[in-house]
Amino acid sequence: MHIIKVHTTPSTNTYLKEFYRSYKQDEPVLVSCRNQTQGRGQLGAKWQSFAHKNLAFSLLMPSLNLPIKDNFKISMVAAIAIHSVLKQEVSANWKIKWPNDILADNKKIAGILIENIIAGKIIKGSVIGVGVNVNQTDFVDLPQASSLCLLNHKLFDLDTLETKLANQLKNGMEKSLNESSDLLRKKYHRFLFKRGEVAAFEFPDGEKTSGIIKCVSPEGLLQVLLEDARTREFNLKEVKLLY
Repeated sequence: MHIIKVHTTPSTNTYLKEFYRSYKQDEPVLVSCRNQTQGRGQLGAKWQSFAHKNLAFSLLMPSLNLPIKDNFKISMVAAIAIHSVLKQEVSANWKIKWPNDILADNKKIAGILIENIIAGKIIKGSVIGVGVNVNQTDFVDLPQASSLCLLNHKLFDLDTLETKLANQLKNGMEKSLNESSDLLRKKYHRFLFKRGEVAAFEFPDGEKTSGIIKCVSPEGLLQVLLEDARTREFNLKEVKLLY
């Protein structure tokens, strides 16, 4: 794995997408930054992070050649990989919130942003961005966020933790993507936040409802049993899980 460390960049994902245009090798590339100024989350949300307190890195897998119909496998593998490392670092109730946020004791610790490089019906490569709240202790106006430091009452070495996370993520992408979707979903569902529980949801127009999360489809759609006894499937733009 080729490693690039930069002091400051607007976005490690953007850095790698631009880098990919001239990259002619099959080796994965990791870009790491301690001061990401314009980090992004799902649906364009801003990922807020204090400089030199947290982790922000992106992994380029340049030669996946994965059928586009299997795109959610990338999300599952990434979430399972990051989840597996963090739960070893701190004792807590660790969960994966659909599609790939990582929670501990109902607080968001890590987020993953995946941007695929597509040619026709094939995902040629993928840029997987990871943000982890590590040593930050102040989350102004973010009551649902926390950090490893707040959970465990100690500071963590950023370089050591990043190496563990990046290696696990790369290994997962190289090995687990070959597993069947059913097997990956079985692993993913084991840690799925609110699965089998009554949860609150909000639609884009502000309407709220409650339902029970049944599972996530092979395409990555959230299947929810609603109050009217109907099971519906939602993509990320169609519903927000409140917690």
